[in-house]
Amino acid sequence: MFQVSVIIPVYNAVNFIEKAVESVVHQQGIGEVILIDDAYPDGALEVCKELENKYSIVKLFQHPNGENRGAGASRNLGIERAQFEYISFLDADDYFLPNRFSLTEQLFKENSAADVVYEPVGTKYENEEARIGFCNWKKIALERSDEYLTYPSIEAEGTLFFENLISGLSSYPHLNGITLKKSLFNITGYFDTSLKLHQDTELIIRLAYSGYFVPGNSKHVVAMRYVHSENRIANLNYSSRYQLTQKLLNWGIINNIPEKYIKIIKKKNLLAKTRHFFNSNNVLVRFICSILYRI
Repeated sequence: MFQVSVIIPVYNAVNFIEKAVESVVHQQGIGEVILIDDAYPDGALEVCKELENKYSIVKLFQHPNGENRGAGASRNLGIERAQFEYISFLDADDYFLPNRFSLTEQLFKENSAADVVYEPVGTKYENEEARIGFCNWKKIALERSDEYLTYPSIEAEGTLFFENLISGLSSYPHLNGITLKKSLFNITGYFDTSLKLHQDTELIIRLAYSGYFVPGNSKHVVAMRYVHSENRIANLNYSSRYQLTQKLLNWGIINNIPEKYIKIIKKKNLLAKTRHFFNSNNVLVRFICSILYRI
């Protein structure tokens, strides 16, 4: 039987968590909804307790001593507590659309090799200010904002999916849009909580290397990202990008991945290190990077 553990980290989400949970509990295929409270003093914990009392499949957990440990640690705790074969994630300020797992279940049944199914996530805006900020961040035209999807720009599966990501040919799926077998974490490990940003990017690379990703339907949107004034959208951060590539390089070397992939990561690491050093990507830095890239 196809049953999913849906993991929702809860931080600064008192205005959103009820809608998020309500979008999950009535779906087919839901085994449990795991809420991880991350100790933001906004009243969300009380809402979570009410939801746990209201729905038998909702389970609420906290970190030891009620500590704040971050989204990655919260998701990791959710993975550890998950009791079902499949795992899905949902941000507390986002929500699933009806029939979230209808195609997902079908794809897992049709492809016995599949470890992960990735599907599109749409975008909803609180107001025009949120819309403009998001468009500036993503560098997209305002008229494209309503139809904007977070979904790989090139659909692929298996090794090709990994190669497209590591080479930069394709964009990444959103965490809200992936469903995976819990057993894959036994191979890859969990979220790297030492990274302040890009934890999802780093994990998806490791998942894609060890697991078999299968695309959904680019027109079948399964969840909505809600863009609002309280989103923690990070500006371009050269330090965090450098930390990400350094982590990936260390991972690649330790796990003895093929040299062709190591070379790609090394080049990305050089680029990120140079931009971090100058804290810029101006003309001079791009010139230096173009030389480094040919090394």
